[in-house]
Amino acid sequence: MPHGSAVPPRPQPLAHTCSLTPPSRPVSQVRWDHIALFVRVVPPDAPKEMADSTAGELALLEATGPSGVQIIPWVEFVTNEWHDLYSRMALRRVAFERRPDCIAAFESFVNSELGKPYSLSLSKLSKRASAASKAPRAAAEGGRSYAEEASYFCSELVAQALMTLRVLPVDRSSVVFWPGDFGSQSPPLRLNEGCSMGDEQLIDFHTFGRAPPRKIIPYRELNI
Repeated sequence: MPHGSAVPPRPQPLAHTCSLTPPSRPVSQVRWDHIALFVRVVPPDAPKEMADSTAGELALLEATGPSGVQIIPWVEFVTNEWHDLYSRMALRRVAFERRPDCIAAFESFVNSELGKPYSLSLSKLSKRASAASKAPRAAAEGGRSYAEEASYFCSELVAQALMTLRVLPVDRSSVVFWPGDFGSQSPPLRLNEGCSMGDEQLIDFHTFGRAPPRKIIPYRELNI
């Protein structure tokens, strides 16, 4: 759903996905160099039962250079073969308690941030270096005061969204997270009690008619 819609969508959080482009960006020095969040978008007037189910359109919430923060329908992503921009994509499922207050906060967060530009600047890199000394302020602001921020790097957006859902603790600024931090080969992220992240599962777009290797999901069978 485009960010310019007159009626805000109701994004329902599902899981996050990482993707790798060859070569990885030198500044990040990690295996994964982009990250997005899978959501389902339901109509604004949908009944509560629909919002709490797997109904709604599967989409990606992400921050990218050309478009900034946006929601891209999964069908549109696949139809345009945008997955070919990456050498691989993988899914990690996020398990968390779907508290009504957190879901409402997540919807508000997404709708307030849609359309903001993408940015990875020297000033943000300097913020990473100083973020450790600002943990108390970060905790008080829920990870960062996103209403005052003008732009997002992709992993900042995902980290802030997961803080809003109370998956990630809010004692760190979302600016300190790189895409690779969310990969299963990186040191485990510290999550709030009762939350977990599953193993990476590669999303297969090409091996039709052949049995996919272990931990690979055909994109048509992406049931989330």
